[in-house]
Order: sequence, then C-alpha cells, then structure tokens
Amino acid sequence: MSSNFSISDKIRNLAPSATLAVNQLSNELKSQGIDVVDFSVGEPDVNTAEEIKSAACKAVEDNFSHYTPVTGYLSLRQAICDSINDSHRCFTAKQIICSNGAKQSISNALTVLLNPGDEAIIPAPYWVSYPEMVKLAGGVPVIVKGLGNHFKLLPQQLENVITDKTKVLILNSPCNPSGAVYSVEELRALADVIKRHNIFVISDEVYLDFLYFNKRDDSTLSSLRTNYSISVFADMIDRVAVVSSVSKNFAMPGYRLGWLAGPQWLVDACAKYQGQTTGGPSSLAQKAAEAAYKNPQLQSRFASICAQRRELVIKLIADIPLLRLEPDSPQGAFYAFANCEQTFGKIFNGHTINNSLDLAMYLLQYAHVACVAGSAFGVEGYMRFSFATSTDNLREGFRRIKEALREL
Repeated sequence: MSSNFSISDKIRNLAPSATLAVNQLSNELKSQGIDVVDFSVGEPDVNTAEEIKSAACKAVEDNFSHYTPVTGYLSLRQAICDSINDSHRCFTAKQIICSNGAKQSISNALTVLLNPGDEAIIPAPYWVSYPEMVKLAGGVPVIVKGLGNHFKLLPQQLENVITDKTKVLILNSPCNPSGAVYSVEELRALADVIKRHNIFVISDEVYLDFLYFNKRDDSTLSSLRTNYSISVFADMIDRVAVVSSVSKNFAMPGYRLGWLAGPQWLVDACAKYQGQTTGGPSSLAQKAAEAAYKNPQLQSRFASICAQRRELVIKLIADIPLLRLEPDSPQGAFYAFANCEQTFGKIFNGHTINNSLDLAMYLLQYAHVACVAGSAFGVEGYMRFSFATSTDNLREGFRRIKEALREL
C-alpha cells in the first residue's frame, strides 16, 4: 500500500548498521539449528549479581513505580559520585545526570553541544554509533585514523584536523574495538592541544574497569583508573564530560542505565533536553544501579574474569598464522582487534576474500563463528573478536577459525 508520507531526510541518510548482514546470516543459521560461536556480542556473558537483583526486586516491593527526577534519584547520583571520585575527583552528585544507557548520555551531550555544521572529531577505530549520533545532532563527523600504538590519536594529528568549526572530540579509552588505553602522559599531551582551542571532550569510559597490566591488582582498581581519564586534569574541569554505565562492569546491559558527569552548565542543558524527550530513566533500574555502586567489590567481578580470558585469546590468536595482534594488545575492554590483511586475495570455492567484511561472512558461513569486520569501526584490515564469552567457546571458536583459514 502506497503512502503520501515520507521519512525525514536525516533518517533516510542515516547509515544502516555496519554489522547488519553478518547479524542476519547469524540469526538464519541459528534458526536452522546450527551451532554458531558468537564473538560479535559486546556484552557480559555472566548474570547480574544477586545483590543487584535483590535491590531491583525490593524496589518493586517498596513501590518505586513513580516518575523519578529527570536527572535520576539523588541517592543514585551520590553513589556514582562516591564510586568515581577516586578517579574523577572533581565531580559532585549534582554534576551527574542518569539516562537510559551510555548511548543516550552521549547523544544528549552531542545534541546540546552541536549546532548545524559543527564538527566532532572521532578517532578511528571507533564505536559504530559515534558518526551517526553526530549526524543526528546536526554535526559533521571528522574521522581521524589514529597513527599511534594501538591506533591512538596523536597530539599532532588532533592539531592538524582542528578547524574553526571543531566543537567536540569523542575520546573512548579503553577503546571499543581496539582495546587501546591512553596513558596519563598521552592524555596530558592531548589535553594541551585541546586547551589551545575551544573544544569540548566527551570521554566514553564504559570500559574503564577493564584494564590489563602486568601488575594489576583488583584491590587497587580505583588507583589504576585515576591515571587513565582525561577528566582528572584540573585545567580540563570545564571542558570534559565523562560517560559510563552499569552495562559492562556490573553485567547489567538490559537495565539500560547510564550516566554523564560534567560541568554544571552541561548537565543542566542535558537535563533540559532529556526532560522533553525521555524524562528520567527507569526507577527500578536506578535502585538496582544504586545497589551496584554501593557494592564496589562487584565492580571488578567481570573484569577479573575477562583478564584471564584475555591471556587465553592472545595465545589462541598467536597460533593462527593469518591473524596478528599488536604487542600488549588489548590493553583494555574485552575485545581482540586482530590484523587479518594476510587473508586478502585468498580464494575459497571461487570466492575471493577482498576485505574484512568478506572474511567475516566467510568465517560465519564456513566456520560458523560470528565476528565483526574492522570496516564497521572505520578501519579496514582488522577483525574484532569479543572475549565476553566462556573459555570453552573461545577455544572452540578459534579452533574453527584456524581450520577455516587453512582452507584458503
């Protein structure tokens, strides 16, 4: 049936998911009863802690069923503040706004910061939604492939792409997909460039609890985090917003609870905008998140598991000749971003592997392993493997990949 109505230009021009084809084929295979090992999912495979689930149930019994403040319950914002103040020392509870996930927090910030035509610098590789979120906010994404170790953005690169239209830098550390973590020295060097220009930083730190270092001690997790956020520099206090959520560290992705901490003028603007769109996030999710932040021992539970899995994944990939990880990679998050360029030009059953998407489709069709092509993140020649899955799945999945690549 035809219609006289049409979709808006901004939605028609929105890029479809770069992983849609792989996801569709994966679902088709699963519906046929085929066992697909899934390395594409960016969410914890463990259940939410009992303490958190109990808090959610208690919130139901205690009738937390009414609208909440747009910015979230003050008790939750204070719990978040108490948790991050070891690492992000300058924020108060009133400088925090809770939203329906970190994605909404980032979208809110971009919407209130960008005027039509303003530029937002996005280092590549990047999380797939950043460029489209900038476009939806009326801005222009400026993609810069990081030339430092692990694709980190270098200060001179940042300096070179800044124009009179530059308004925002989106910094993701630890990075999804590369696992790169900016050191305090690297952050300081970027901050010096940012200070010379009127640029605001959105620091996406959803993976900040997932840090991998030889001398890591979970009891000193807070002191580790202190050194890996650009928000800790006193001269950046009015030009940085930190975004995070409970999805990764507390294994609560379905609760959809994220937050932004930043200067009061930005938080007030985000509250004004959110008040006219979604309002405050779920009351039940907020009480569950409050319990999470009041139990700091839960914060490193999944991160400790991922640290062990990381060691296994490094060994498994090292045993596959056509894949290569950078030394000491990944430094953070729970993804292995492996170079796969040696597979390009190879042929199987008359089909040539020309790029990372071709390889992802081949591995899914013939090895029944789902992974994400580097092109989805703005960098060709790489493949992202999530290790947020069991060690049995990791061993089986990489065994299949090794055998499939032998056939090329």
